[in-house]
Amino acid sequence: MNTQIYSFDNILKLYKANNFNECFNALQFYLTHNPKDLKAIKLLQKVKKQILKTNIAKIEEAIKRFDHLWKQKKYPELLQAYLEIQKFAPDYIPLQKKIEKVYKLLQKNNQDQNYLEFKKIKDVVEVKISNNELTDSIKFVEEAFLKNPNNPLVKKLVLETKRNTIDIKLKQNRKAIKQGNIPKIYDFIKSLYELEPTYYKIQTLLVKYHGLLRKYYENQKYVYLKDSMQQIKVLYNKSEFQKCLQASNELLRTTVYNNFANKYKIKAENAIVDENFKTSYQKLENYLKTI
Repeated sequence: MNTQIYSFDNILKLYKANNFNECFNALQFYLTHNPKDLKAIKLLQKVKKQILKTNIAKIEEAIKRFDHLWKQKKYPELLQAYLEIQKFAPDYIPLQKKIEKVYKLLQKNNQDQNYLEFKKIKDVVEVKISNNELTDSIKFVEEAFLKNPNNPLVKKLVLETKRNTIDIKLKQNRKAIKQGNIPKIYDFIKSLYELEPTYYKIQTLLVKYHGLLRKYYENQKYVYLKDSMQQIKVLYNKSEFQKCLQASNELLRTTVYNNFANKYKIKAENAIVDENFKTSYQKLENYLKTI
């Protein structure tokens, strides 16, 4: 390679002629052979600044080409254009600020659009609830969310609609809850819990009625036991020993170690044996009288 072409004087001529890219390449080559030449090092810094200045001017020109998109509010197209320009000037702060501004406007537009969609859905839901179409209101808002999965307002409305429905159903069935039997109330509360398991109000009620249900069945078991024991005793006193034995066996099937039932089972069995013996003896005595 002809090093004369890349002499410092020739490189300086390129700089003065504003051929900055050629000057930059020539200086790079020159400094590989003259790394301590201070004049060349200083000139390289100047060339870099000029190239940067030229590039910035081109970037500014490219940015201005898309100014009309601001007036037209075509923010997605504007963002795409700016991101493409940024590839050539990744550290250019004015461009970064414009990109941030577009992002914010896009976000606001998205929020506005989400709110409008949410408002339309909410209006329909409120009408359905006012008409007591509770099941239909939930179905409608769930289908709306499937169509708008990225709309946080609609997602929240699904939750609110379910909780609102629970509150309404609790209010509508207030008397039945106070007067109804525990198993039915528990099943009702459980069905509301399954509708929206994260609702603290229904969680609390479910725990409460689960405890009441347990007590209810414990009480029912006590009542059944008490009634069965009374029936066994009455049957025995009426000398209905076969029925007494049957009732004792039935109670023992549910409470195996019931001493009362065991006691009357034995008494009934003994009474039946005695009764059979008396019956057989009477038959024999009557037979002997006929001989």
